[in-house]
Amino acid sequence: PPSSRDCFHSESSSDPFLAFSFFLFPEMSDKVVVITGISKGLGRSLAIELAKRDITVVGCARNEEKLAELEKVLRDGGSSKHLLKKVDVV
Repeated sequence: PPSSRDCFHSESSSDPFLAFSFFLFPEMSDKVVVITGISKGLGRSLAIELAKRDITVVGCARNEEKLAELEKVLRDGGSSKHLLKKVDVV
């Protein structure tokens, strides 16, 4: 198996998500991933990449407009396995 150093310093991968794929289970299409702060930054990027891999995404954020934009991105990408809600986690 590759070491974490090999995965993080791979020159051959143009997909940064692949650098972390060795942390994930080989088959996650039957799993649900919950992401807080899903409307921007790392949460948004992770949601899009997981949805591309047919993994169910449940997420929350405070910004309803950005959630609606992400909902459209996920739908346009073919994902039907997601649930996004406006929530303020305190």
